[in-house]
Amino acid sequence: MRERELMSIKVKRQQLKLDRETLAFIDESNTELSSALRLEHREQLDRATSNPLTTLRILLSYYRRNKTLSEYETEGKIDFLEGGRPSNL
Repeated sequence: MRERELMSIKVKRQQLKLDRETLAFIDESNTELSSALRLEHREQLDRATSNPLTTLRILLSYYRRNKTLSEYETEGKIDFLEGGRPSNL
């Protein structure tokens, strides 16, 4: 019985370590992605979401949309002027 309790505690410790590592990864990813996207006010996004994972999901969504627009511009489907507005409007 005692051995089972010790094993349970060991498993819980491993899960906590994984949770800490996951949170560290999420925070690092948020920092890198917001820097790559030149997002100036990430702190406001963090406060608005109150959840690092939600922040990461929003940043990834923004990245995917930017990537698609970048591909359109490269393919000549759209031409952006300085400032981010389409020139064909």
